[in-house]
Amino acid sequence: MKKAIMTILALCVLFSVNVFAQDENVITRMYAGYLTYTTYDENLNVANGTDWRIGGAIEYPTKVGLIKAYSVFGDGFSITSYALKMKGLQFGKIARPITFHRPWPPSAGSHFEPPSVGAIPGGSLGAEYFLGNQLADLRVAVHEAKDANSQSIPEYGISSQLYGSLRFSANGNSEISGIAATYNGEKLSFTTYMNSDSVFTNFMNYYVSEKVAVFSDFNHCPAGISKYEAGVTVDATGYVKSVPLDVLLGTGVVYHDPAVDPTLPEWTLNLYIFITKTHNRK
Repeated sequence: MKKAIMTILALCVLFSVNVFAQDENVITRMYAGYLTYTTYDENLNVANGTDWRIGGAIEYPTKVGLIKAYSVFGDGFSITSYALKMKGLQFGKIARPITFHRPWPPSAGSHFEPPSVGAIPGGSLGAEYFLGNQLADLRVAVHEAKDANSQSIPEYGISSQLYGSLRFSANGNSEISGIAATYNGEKLSFTTYMNSDSVFTNFMNYYVSEKVAVFSDFNHCPAGISKYEAGVTVDATGYVKSVPLDVLLGTGVVYHDPAVDPTLPEWTLNLYIFITKTHNRK
């Protein structure tokens, strides 16, 4: 019963994104998504789950600079970012340079983010200098990080994009450092990340046709989880009262390394249905 109610509410939110009239001078994006999944392990045990999110982003010009913010919340998830941007400088709770290898939070890519990409650090309080355009850029920043005693320490980061499809980044503080690389091609895309805590992750996606893609997700974290998933996704379109919705159908086979976490099943089969609606400022 609870799952049915959540499904109805999620569809209502998805429909509302297309209906509500927004102030196009302020609101730059609205997003709503609903994910449902079923998992089968090697002993044929079945587990079901759902995950919904809604969020949006705004931009507001002032005499001092451009105020930018977004907020996303959902089932056990919430994130907020805000910044004041003045030419090539921005201050606030913003993405680290290395965070640009991850999808923007108010998006379907972030909602259905693979664990390998989610291992990359997110945003925090900081200041960034930006130079470039959509084809090439350079980002240099200092952010707040936390040490083992939850005390604030400075963290420095740098990121550069080349040809609009390649990005390389590095970040580090007195306790941990990491590097990341991303390539986004017409059919092939991948993101690789590693840090000084022996974490190594890689996500790869390849479109075999316009609507069908195969993916590989490797996530090795000795202190937490080590798993590998390979599968296929299919892009489709659904409708609720003539309102088009983006639909993704997927399946993946997952292997968990029992040496890292023996409590997890060694093999599982995952089935996904992912429904989203995004409204961007025209």
